[in-house]
Amino acid sequence: INYYGNLLYRESLQNTSTNIKNNYAGIATNFIAIAKSKAGLYDEALKWHLKGIEYTQQLKDSAQLYTHKLGMGKAYFYRKEYAKAQRIYNECLQHANTQNKENEIYRYLAALYLEQGNIKEAKQLYQKTLAFYQSVNDIKEQLKITSQLGVIAQKLNNEKEALAYFIEVKNQAYQHQFFDLYFNAQNSIGYLYFKSKQYGNAKIALNSAYINALQWNNLEAQKRILNNLKNVFVATKDYKNAYAIMTQYVEVSNTILKNQNKKEINELEIQYQTLQKENQIHILEKEQALKESEIARQKSLKIYLLIGFLVILIPVIALLYVYYQKLQTQSKLNKIQEEVNQQKVSTLLKTQELKLIKATVEGQYKERKRIAQELHDSIGGSLAAIKLQLSNAAKNNSSYTLLTKQIDETYHQVRDLSHNLIPKKFSESAFTTLLRQYIKNIQKENPVKITFSPHPEETVNSIPENIKIELYKIIQELLANAFKHAEATQIDIHINILNNTLKLLYEDNGKGFDTQKTHKGIGLANIKNRVQSLSGEIHIDSFVNRGTVIDIDIPINTLRHDL
Repeated sequence: INYYGNLLYRESLQNTSTNIKNNYAGIATNFIAIAKSKAGLYDEALKWHLKGIEYTQQLKDSAQLYTHKLGMGKAYFYRKEYAKAQRIYNECLQHANTQNKENEIYRYLAALYLEQGNIKEAKQLYQKTLAFYQSVNDIKEQLKITSQLGVIAQKLNNEKEALAYFIEVKNQAYQHQFFDLYFNAQNSIGYLYFKSKQYGNAKIALNSAYINALQWNNLEAQKRILNNLKNVFVATKDYKNAYAIMTQYVEVSNTILKNQNKKEINELEIQYQTLQKENQIHILEKEQALKESEIARQKSLKIYLLIGFLVILIPVIALLYVYYQKLQTQSKLNKIQEEVNQQKVSTLLKTQELKLIKATVEGQYKERKRIAQELHDSIGGSLAAIKLQLSNAAKNNSSYTLLTKQIDETYHQVRDLSHNLIPKKFSESAFTTLLRQYIKNIQKENPVKITFSPHPEETVNSIPENIKIELYKIIQELLANAFKHAEATQIDIHINILNNTLKLLYEDNGKGFDTQKTHKGIGLANIKNRVQSLSGEIHIDSFVNRGTVIDIDIPINTLRHDL
């Protein structure tokens, strides 16, 4: 494209018609600028776009002028002059007369926002343009945007989401033979596996990408893939293969450099031919040649002055860069130290919560023991006395009044103890509301997703108070055991009532345990004791590394309601 652009440019300069010359020169400069941009020569691309604007402004061709301005914006973007790029994009957006042009600019703006760290705005624009390209069935543009959404997910540390995006791009790109997108997606997949320490998957993905890159002779893709492969082998301490990959990387880099040098020679040759043509014109126009010579002399003088200035400026910039790197390194160290401190605090908080849960369970056990002792000593003694007096009531009718009083006192003692055993919160709030609040509180310090599903909720809230208390404590024990032993990331709790039977189903995706072995843990024993006290049944289904399911059935119609 560079060759034909220069050829067209030389021919356009020879045309005697001003309009035709400007028209073809505007087209040729755009071709040359595109070629320079693809070669990474963004300064040159900007120069040719500026030349193109000079020609198209004389023609008043709005379409060509729009194309060159948009090219200037892209050149500024690659030069990291984001403010200038954004200003030009916004100007072009005002003159975009089709939806294709509008969405093209939106895509460039999204890339600009992403580079500036405005991830939210970038994602919104990408999603907007993706919807448009889906409506017109432009597969390649859809895949470009999907790949960028993968980059956004990667920046947000959503590695699973990013991996899904890149896999989709890889498959679709291969199917439609968009090999530039295919190599980039496959390389990104390998990098994500490397980052998550899945070195085996990383090797498979990167080797597959490298083989395809070899088949299609894509040197730039080979270079990127080899660099990632080298990092994988270093991470796995396979230094022999890492050295071999590094050798290939150097060879590919040298090949690319050699090819680039050839391109530069070709460009110089084209520029020389163009200059020869211009010299022929200058010979015919002697006065113009003298002016050009004077301009060239002044330009050379400015270049010498510029070189002298750069000789002074470059060491200053180098010193500033070293100082900036030092500041960046110190900032990263501070950030890492802050993250380590936060992790320590989080670990301490979790440890403290486990201790608190354990203390709560032990406190409940001691309180139950105290109440049992009180029932035995106080009410048991009173009932024994009543029994003795009842046996003598027939012999002495005068004791009837005293016996009645003692029975009444015993009744009030039993009722007071019953009321003390029912916590106030179970009387003032719905049972399911209390459970949800408890789950919400413990989730604040534990990165575990807990789902709670009561059905029917109104019926669950109407069960007797003593069942609520025991059920609440059972759920506390289950969650305490999960946090302490299971290492689960997902916990599901279901409460259902059907045919006068309450069913509690607990399930987690933790590491599980062997149910055939004897477990003497306090938590599991407490759960079994509470279920037995409610005349219920408990079934435990668990396998190592496959999670745990606990099924508890409690009959409602056989429970006592006298407390």
